[in-house]
Amino acid sequence: MVIFKSDGMRFFVSDIENRVMINDKEFRLWNDSMAKRYNPDIYHKNTFFLIKIIEKLRINTILTLLNVSPNDKILELGCGAGNLIEVFDKGCIFGLDLSIDLLNIAKSRRYNVQSNFIQSYGETTPFKSETFDKIYCSEVLEHVKDPKAICYEAYRLLKEKGLFAFSVPNERFINSMKTLMHLSCLDKMINLISKYKFTKDMTEEWHLHSFDLDYAKNIVRDIFLIEKIKFVPSLLFPVRIVVSCIKEK
Repeated sequence: MVIFKSDGMRFFVSDIENRVMINDKEFRLWNDSMAKRYNPDIYHKNTFFLIKIIEKLRINTILTLLNVSPNDKILELGCGAGNLIEVFDKGCIFGLDLSIDLLNIAKSRRYNVQSNFIQSYGETTPFKSETFDKIYCSEVLEHVKDPKAICYEAYRLLKEKGLFAFSVPNERFINSMKTLMHLSCLDKMINLISKYKFTKDMTEEWHLHSFDLDYAKNIVRDIFLIEKIKFVPSLLFPVRIVVSCIKEK
């Protein structure tokens, strides 16, 4: 069993139960270590080209569902290094993340829209209720202690009829594909040419929750009205699940 050590503290990071139960300070330290090990900036820039294609399709799906207007005030919960904010050309965007290292990368970028960055937990943000027109999470909910708490916070922060969109990895499908790749040694070949390395199962590392379609729907169905569900790149090869929801009083 792997144990993470920092500032004299020792706590488990190898199984979901212990990772979810650690306190906020310990969780932040653990999250910082994972953000360095699995830097999303490297993932977006240097991952295997087929994954880049899927990621581009996923991002385009999120943008289509958000349908941003010039006057929209938007929040990205878990903005990471700001890779997704780079593609926006409308709206005013606030990026929130727990990792100061990733936020520093995000702040160093140039954007086509007004952007602001805040370090905070996604479950308890510093914003007033009904502040935003649209909120989205891009591959974030699998990393947090309580995905449903994030959804409740998004509901609080959204104006009436506001839109909440999120994407999550279809973990069970992905892991079945990774098993096939591992058996065929294809993962080793990809790791030789990609700076971002494959792991056999991300729930052994940074992913605290294993999402599938039912889980994705269950975390929002008693909070929001589910508007649309998309599979990326396709229903036959559903690597990512993208969901858009509407806030109704």
